Amino acid sequence: MAASRDNDWRNSDQLVDEIIRLVEAGSTGTLFVRTADDHLGCVVFANGEIVSVMFRGVRGVQGLEYVRAFNQSTFHFDENALLWEDPGDLPDTRDILEKLGDPGSAVDRDAMVDRDSTFDHDATLDRGMMLDRSAKLEREAKLEREAKLEREAKLEREAKLEREARLEREAKLEREARLEREARLEREAKLRRDVQLDRDVKLDRGAMVDRGAMIRRSAIGDGSAPAGRRRPGGRATPPPRQPAIALSASELKRTVLDTAVAIMGPVGKIICDEEFARAGILSGLNDLDELLRRIAREMDDETDAREFYNDVLTKATPREGSTTAPRTGVAEGSPEYNKLREVIESEAIEFLGPLATLLCDEYFQKYSAGNNVIDIGQVINSLVDEIGDPARANEFRERIAQRLG
Repeated sequence: MAASRDNDWRNSDQLVDEIIRLVEAGSTGTLFVRTADDHLGCVVFANGEIVSVMFRGVRGVQGLEYVRAFNQSTFHFDENALLWEDPGDLPDTRDILEKLGDPGSAVDRDAMVDRDSTFDHDATLDRGMMLDRSAKLEREAKLEREAKLEREAKLEREAKLEREARLEREAKLEREARLEREARLEREAKLRRDVQLDRDVKLDRGAMVDRGAMIRRSAIGDGSAPAGRRRPGGRATPPPRQPAIALSASELKRTVLDTAVAIMGPVGKIICDEEFARAGILSGLNDLDELLRRIAREMDDETDAREFYNDVLTKATPREGSTTAPRTGVAEGSPEYNKLREVIESEAIEFLGPLATLLCDEYFQKYSAGNNVIDIGQVINSLVDEIGDPARANEFRERIAQRLG
C-alpha cells in the first residue's frame, strides 16, 4: 500500500499512478487525498473497481476533473475504510482510467477559481451539517446514557425496596413465630399449673374428708376396731360390731341420692348409683362413712363435700337416748326377716357347703340387737370372713344384693 508522509507533496501524475496501481491490484478500501490548500477528497475501491469519487464536495464525473488539477497533494490508502457513497454519474472504471490518463482532461485552473469559492461554500455547509449531525448524535448519545443510568438507578431502588420488604416480611414472620412459641409455652405452663392445682385441691379435699371421717369414727367410738381373727379349726372370730344406721336401706339410699343431686346436679345420681353398687350392703356407720367419703371426693368444692358428708351422716346416726331399734335391723319372725334369712342361707350354702346352715344359726343368734331384732349386716360380714377368698366374698355380697333388689 503506497502512502505519503506529512508535507510529502505529490503531483497529479503520481496521484493518477496510485489510482491505477490500486485498480490493478484489485484493492478494496479508500484512498484519502488532501491538497496543499487543505481541500479533501477520496476515491473508493471495491475489488479493483472504482465505486465512488468525491473531491471538494463534488461526486461523480465532476469530482474526477479535480484529480488532474491537484499539483500538490498528499494521499494514503486505508483498506479498512470503505466509505460507500452514491456514485452518481460515475462511468466504468476503464473509462475513468482512460480519462485520468489523458492530460487534456484536466480542468483549466483559472476556470476553477470561481468554482472553488462555490465548492468551498458548499463544503463549509457540508461540514456545518456534519457538525450539526455530530452534535445531535452526541446529544442523543448523552440522553441515552442518562436514560440508561436512570433506568439502572430505578432498578437499583426497586431492588433495594424489594430487599427491605423481604427482610421486613421475614422479621414479621419471625416475630409471629416467636409470639406463637411464647403463647404455646404459656398455655402449656398454665395447663401444668392448673393440673397441679387441681391435684393439690383434690388431695387437700381428700385429706380433709379423711380427717372428718376419722373424727366421726372416734366420736362414735369404733373407728379403729380390728378385724376378726381366725379361730382354731379354720373359723374366724367375728369382727367388732359397727354402730347401726338409723335409716332403712331404702331411706338411706334416698337420703344420699337427694343430698348429692342437690349439690352436684344430675351427675350426682350417676355417681351415687355406682358407689352403692360398689359398696353392696352397708353393715353400719363405718361402711356408710367410707361410701360418703368416696362420693364427697367427686365434688369440686370442698365446702360442698363437707356439707354433704355431715348432712347425710347426721341423719343416719342414731340419736342419743333413743329406745327405737336400729332401722338396719330386722325383727325376728317378720316376713322381711324370713326372706332375708332364706336368701342368706341359700347363698351361704353355695359358697360354704352344708356347714353354712350351722353358721347362719350361730350368727343370727349372736347379732340380735335386742327386742328380737337381728343386725343383718354383721351376719353377712361374719359369713364373708368364713369364705376367706376376697373374690368369692365379693361375689357372695353381690348375689345377696341382687336377690334382695
